[in-house]
Amino acid sequence: MDDTSFESIWDGIEEDPIKREEMKELSQKLIQFREMVRRNDWDLDTTASHFQLSLEVTRVLMEGRITDIQADWIPEIPSSGVRPI
Repeated sequence: MDDTSFESIWDGIEEDPIKREEMKELSQKLIQFREMVRRNDWDLDTTASHFQLSLEVTRVLMEGRITDIQADWIPEIPSSGVRPI
């Protein structure tokens, strides 16, 4: 077993620093999105309607299927967690 350690998990997954940063940002945006959905106790339809997303895109985001997600699918969520409709 290799004893290599990394500053973050992303450093161990991706060698390219640009792709690594993109993965970090995507992950953080997905966490914010899912946390907002959880806090508001929204179902699939409510979430899709609120963010004006298709049901399929919303389902992929809510399930956290990160390998199926395109960065521009995740809506911008202000740090306050409140997104105007």
